[in-house]
This record gives sequence, structure tokens and C-alpha cells, in this order.
Amino acid sequence: MARERVQVQGLGDVAPGIQPTIQRAGQYGIQMQRAGRNKLMDLADALGQVNPALQAYGQVQKFQYEKGLERGEMEAATADLEQSIEGLDATGEKLVEQGLLPRSQLVGYQRAYRRRIGQRYARKTYASNLEARMEEVTQNLDSDADIIENILAEERQKITEQLGGSQFAMQGFGDYADSIENSFYNDAVKQRDRATQQHNESLVIEDANDIFPAQILEASIEDDYKDFENNLKTWMEERSKEDRIPRSRMVELVWNGMAKTAVSDLLFQKQPDKAEKILNAITNVDLTGEGGKLGNINRPNAEIRKETLNFKYQIQQVKDAIKKDVEFDANDIMAVFNAALHPIVDGPTGIESVDAANISAVQAFLKDVGFEGDIEKEANDLMKSGSPQRLLSYTRLYFNNDAKREAYGLALPKMDLAIVQRQDRARASLSRDELEDVEGAIKEGVGRGIKAKDILDSYDPSGPITDPAAKAIAARVELEEKENTWFERDESYKNYFDSFERGLEEQVKDIYKGKDTDFHKGIMDEHSPVFKDEFNRLIKEAQINLKSEPNRLDLIKTEFEAIKEDVLNNWRDNIEFKENYETGLLEKTRKLKPGQSLLGSIDQITEETAEDTIEKIITPVLEELERGFFEGLVDFRPYTEEEIKAEKELDIIREVDLEELGLNRLSDRKKVWSKAEIVFDVASRTDNAALEKPLLLMRRKWGYPNPSKYIIEKDRVYDLDFRETPFYSDISTLNNELDALEVEIQKWTDTPKAERNLDNYPVFSKWNEAFGVFSVEDVKAVADAQYQVLKKQSNN
Repeated sequence: MARERVQVQGLGDVAPGIQPTIQRAGQYGIQMQRAGRNKLMDLADALGQVNPALQAYGQVQKFQYEKGLERGEMEAATADLEQSIEGLDATGEKLVEQGLLPRSQLVGYQRAYRRRIGQRYARKTYASNLEARMEEVTQNLDSDADIIENILAEERQKITEQLGGSQFAMQGFGDYADSIENSFYNDAVKQRDRATQQHNESLVIEDANDIFPAQILEASIEDDYKDFENNLKTWMEERSKEDRIPRSRMVELVWNGMAKTAVSDLLFQKQPDKAEKILNAITNVDLTGEGGKLGNINRPNAEIRKETLNFKYQIQQVKDAIKKDVEFDANDIMAVFNAALHPIVDGPTGIESVDAANISAVQAFLKDVGFEGDIEKEANDLMKSGSPQRLLSYTRLYFNNDAKREAYGLALPKMDLAIVQRQDRARASLSRDELEDVEGAIKEGVGRGIKAKDILDSYDPSGPITDPAAKAIAARVELEEKENTWFERDESYKNYFDSFERGLEEQVKDIYKGKDTDFHKGIMDEHSPVFKDEFNRLIKEAQINLKSEPNRLDLIKTEFEAIKEDVLNNWRDNIEFKENYETGLLEKTRKLKPGQSLLGSIDQITEETAEDTIEKIITPVLEELERGFFEGLVDFRPYTEEEIKAEKELDIIREVDLEELGLNRLSDRKKVWSKAEIVFDVASRTDNAALEKPLLLMRRKWGYPNPSKYIIEKDRVYDLDFRETPFYSDISTLNNELDALEVEIQKWTDTPKAERNLDNYPVFSKWNEAFGVFSVEDVKAVADAQYQVLKKQSNN
């Protein structure tokens, strides 16, 4: 739809008239009339009068701002940096207050001052702080953290905090910060890379010196040196790849850091043969696989070929010097050996200063042979051994020493002769202490039937003892032994001793009934020797005591029977003790699976189920007993005392009621104990096996006041499990017995096996018979279990 033209009227003189005009040359133009005056034009004229004033004011402000900038820039350049930082927020305020700075210049002053301070802080403080921490970039080389970035972040944070968050100060700081940080970063990366390389190289040298010197020292045959060469080659190749070290640099590190030192040390130790073999092995390493051996390298930092020639010259020099000094070194070896030989053969003197000197001589010998280990301990062990042959065995270490190998060969026959001569002299003249030891050995040997001469011939491994005093002792001891064994040499003794041995065997058969002959023999072989020795000791004492009596044969036969009885009693105690352990409750529980009981699973008896449980067990038994009781009454005569007692016992059994007896309280348990004793008494007297079931039930749950009661009833109640049945009235009673057990076990341990009489250990014997304990560990196992049972009952 076409829009209609709108005719606007009433504008008056607001819009000028528009009239067309004809121009020269046929041009068409528009001629405009000047508009008439109105209020808007008057306002515009008025504002035109104000603008020049505003422009003049702005120019003044700009001038003051620039003056402030200039002054702030100038004063910040020379101001104390630290003080300026502290007062950065109030920059210029004090100058204004003092009239030293127009307030109109303050904005420019503050902006320039703060920016300039930021620039100075960056160039001076920031740069120096970063430089001061440059050392850190070469530390913690194994760390995965970006140490350089961390330093930059930490220092920039410090700057931010110190500049107080000033926008213009931070702008000034930023003018130089990037270039400072870039410079620090580049330098730090270079230094860290260089330090990392040096660190890796130092590790290579350190590892080489940790690994290969030990192989060098232990090498003794050609295969050892070939293994060293191969190991070195493989290790260098692997470390070169692992640490990214060029092979050329790896060669320099190993040659200068380990190889040269190793060869030099061997030469210093006068080990030219080993030094030569090690040098050949090192220079024969080929890292290229194409004949590029280390010995052919001759360049700066690795003049191996040149230095190898020098080493070979030194090796020959050392060899010549050693050959020249062989006889002198042999004498030196003999001097050190003899100084150690005499203290070892003679033993400690008891004189502190002399014994200290002897130990020092032995230590000096061990150092000279090249012993590696605890020399002080080894010297003391050598002294205690008193063995010159052991001393001589250490001299074989000289063979590993190139400097003394020939000298050792020259000195060895002399060392053998020195030992023989010293031993001959020692055996021909024993000290008082040595004579006492020899006398003890002779007495002990003669007592076992060995001839005194045989003892003197074999006492010292180096040869027979020839000391006249020792021979006199041997003759005296043999004479005394003959006088003190008069009964053993009597023709009747064999029969007496045979009766003792038969007693041992009979008791084994009695205790282990049903076992075969081999089992009995095993028990005899294992346990009887100590009891036979005890028997022989007591018989010898009796012979010595009675040897002067005119009727000594009659007296000793009586003494023999008493000794025999005591030893056989102790023997029986020992065998029974062992048998109790093997068949006892403790050993049986150890064979059970977790959660099992010796009597199978036990039903939980509660107050609700108690009466039914006891009725099922007691009623059938009671009926049988009553039936037997009344059948015995054939008429209506008065009851006898035995019949009255039997009827009372029936009444008691009839009243066995779990509900009445209670559960676990001690007062209730005491009721059970009294009734259980009646049941046991009747069962034992009537031999009624039916009563064993109620007795077992009562004992299993309510237990005993003491294990002694269990031992009496053991055949009726079988194997009660100490992990569920209380064998004591309370924890206090248990603890009292444990105190007594501790004393008895200590005494038992300190007493020789053949002298142990169970009458002297009543509590330990009782626990052995009741539970099968045999050691402290066994006692603890039973005691811990009983403690838990009694503790549980005391809590009910």
C-alpha cells in the first residue's frame, strides 16, 4: 500500500524555506533561506560562551597532573626503597599536608611514584631475590616437582604482598618482571641441567666404586678376571643408556673415577700381578663391538693408552722390588707368626698387661695376613681355641698377597717347625692349671674304664703329654680308682646291677601296657642313660664311704637296695610324667579342630531346659536303682544301716534337679559338688555304669573345686575339656596354685632329670596327671583357658 504524503504545517520560521533555483549552464540547485531565531538557538549561544572556560580549566589540570608525574618520577628514583614500600598506600599525602605539594598534583605524583617504585623493586629486589635462590635449582635433583616454577611463583607472591596490591606499583613491577623472570628461568634451566648431568655422572662413579672393587679383591683365577671384564662392559653399556650419558663420556668417568684408582691401590698394596690382570681386563673392554677397546683410546680426558704404558712400567718396578725383598719379608712373616704363636699355645696368664699384649700380638698377625672381618673378635677366639693349627691356617691368606706370596712359601716350613717345637716344649712342662685340667680328664676317663696312659696320649692333638708330673697324676688316679670301685669289681656286682636294669624295663612295660618290644626299647634307649649314670654315681659314692669298713660288702648291699629303690622311683615318675603328657587332656585338645570339644558339642543348658535335661538322664538310672533296692528287701524286717544309707543316697540322686542347682554361681556349684560326690560314691560302690552319664553331665558343666577331685573320678568322667569345664572354685584359687607352680617349675628345671622326685613337686605333679602339662608353655595354655572359663562364670 502506497504511503500518502503528509503535509506538515505550522512550523512558522522554525524551518527555512526551500526553493529551487536555476543555475548557470543548466544546473539545478537548492537555495536555502536562513532559519529564524528560536529558544534552542539561544541556549546554544549561551553554552558557546561557557566552553572556552572549561577548556582552560582542563588545560590547567593536565598541567598539574603532568607536574605531579614529573615530580613523582624524580623523587621515586632516589627514595629509600624499603621505606617507600612501607608507606606506599599513603604516597604524597604527607607532602600535601605539609604544603609541599599542591593537591592538584597528588594524583599524578602518586601514579608516577608508585609505578617507579614498582620498577625499582623489580630490578633490584625481585632480581636479587631470584638470584639468591639460584642455588636451590641444583638441589633435590630426584624430585619430580618443577622447582624453578615454584621459586618464581613464591617470589612473585612475596612481591605482591609487599607492594600491597598497588595497581600502579604492580604495573611498574610488570614493566621489568617478564624479562627478569625469563633471564632467571633460562639460567636456572641451564644450571639444573648441568647439575643433573654432574649428579648422574657422580652416581656412575660412586656405583662403579661400590660394585667393582669387591670383584677386584675377590678375583684369584683367570675366570674371575674374565667375569670382571664382561661385567664391566655390560654395566657401562647399561648405565650409558639408562643415564643418557654418551659412551665416550662413560669411558672417561669409569677410567678416571674407578679404574685408575683401583690399579694404583693394588700397586700401593704391592699386588703387581693382580694390578696387571685388572689393567688388562679394563683395557680389553670393547664398547663398540668392533674392536674399539678402551686400551686404544688416547684423547683429552681419556689418555688411556698413554697412562696404561705408565702403569705397566710401575707394575714391573713393584715386581722387581718384591723379588729383591723376599728373604726379608719371610723373616718379617716369621716374626709376626712367632709373636702370635706363643700366646695361643700358652693361653691366658691372668696378668692383665701381659694378656693385653698377647691379644695385640694376635691382632697384628691377623692384620698382616690380610684377614677381613672383626679382628678383635677373631683374635679373642684364637686365644680361646689354643690351637696353633688354626693359627697356621690363617697364613694361607698370604697367598692372595702378591707382595708376600714368595716370602710365605719360604717361611712356611719354618712355621711348621716352630709349632712342633713349641708343642713339644708345652707337653713336656705343663702349668699348674694345665695339670689340674689333665687330672680332671684322667679321673673322668678312668671312671669310664679308659686307661690313664691312653688319656695322656690322646689329650693333646699335637702329641702325647710327656710331663713327669702328669704321669705321676695318672698313676695316682688309677690306684685311687681301683680302691674306690671295690664293689664293682666284686663278682656279685653284676647280678645286683642286672636287677637294677630289669627294674627299669619292668616299669616301662607296666606303664606302657600293650606296646610292643621295639617301643619299650626306644623308651629305654632314649631316657634310661641319665638314670643309669645317677645310679653309678651314687654307687661310687657309697663305695668311697664304705671302703674302710670291715663288713663293707654287707653294708653296701643294703645301701644298694636303697639307691636302687630311689632311682627306680624317680625313673617311674619320669616315665609316668611323660606318659601323662602324651595321653593328657592338653595334648588331646591340641589335636582337635577349631571349635571342637573333647566330648563333642555341649548343649546350652538354660533355666527353661534344665529340668527336662536332668529328667531324661536321671530318671532311667533312678528307676533301675530303686528296682534293685526293693528287690533286695525280702520281708518286712527293720532296715539295716547299709540299707538306710542306700535309701538316703537314692533320695539325693532323686533330687538332682538342674533348676534347683542353678547355673554357674559358686553357691550353686557347691550344691552340685556335694550331690556329684554321692553319685560317684554310689557308682563306684555298685559299679553301676548307668550313673556315669549324670555324673559326667554335672561335672562337665559345674566342674570341680580343684583338679585333685577330677583325678579321683577320672575313670568315670573320662576326658573333660578344661576349655569349657571349670576345674577350680574361683580365679583366686587358680592364681594361688599358679604361684606355687611357678616356684616348683623353676626348681624342676634346675634339678637334674634323674634326681627329680615328684613328691617334691605336688602341684606340678597334679597338673601333669590332670591335664598332661610338661612345660611352662603347657601350664600357660591350661591356665589361660581356665581363667576365661572362671571369668565367664563369675560374670553370670
